Amino acid sequence: MNAAGWNAAFEQGNPGNRMLIGVFQGAPIRYAIYVGYEHHPTLGDADALRGAGVTVMKPYESIDYIRSEASYAQIERIVNLPGVRRVEAIPMMYRVNHIATRTTRVRSSWGFRLREDGTYFSERSIGSGARRPRNRDRDPRHGRE
Repeated sequence: MNAAGWNAAFEQGNPGNRMLIGVFQGAPIRYAIYVGYEHHPTLGDADALRGAGVTVMKPYESIDYIRSEASYAQIERIVNLPGVRRVEAIPMMYRVNHIATRTTRVRSSWGFRLREDGTYFSERSIGSGARRPRNRDRDPRHGRE
């Protein structure tokens, strides 16, 4: 990817298509990466990444990885740091069918609407206290004798 350039990060080498792995345009190209460790990463591990000039985005609590952003030259330095097991490019995830939509918990039910571009948006804010009316709330005859 580094030798092929920016376009190689996209389907069919075309930046007009979907991105395959996380990359950030600029000179040099920076990659969204997971840095995997042989142990649970410590603050010292995050500091070692920062010392290599890497942007530390998120150290995870449940897995032995730190999400980072780095150039190819920085990645070559990262793999030689003590305790580093692997460096992985972060793949881009796209929903491609109704199963993927349900897996990513995107619904077309009440409160969500489908845009023309195929994405969903919420019509209410999270934590607003709004709730879906129940049938008895909608029925004007409910509760009348």
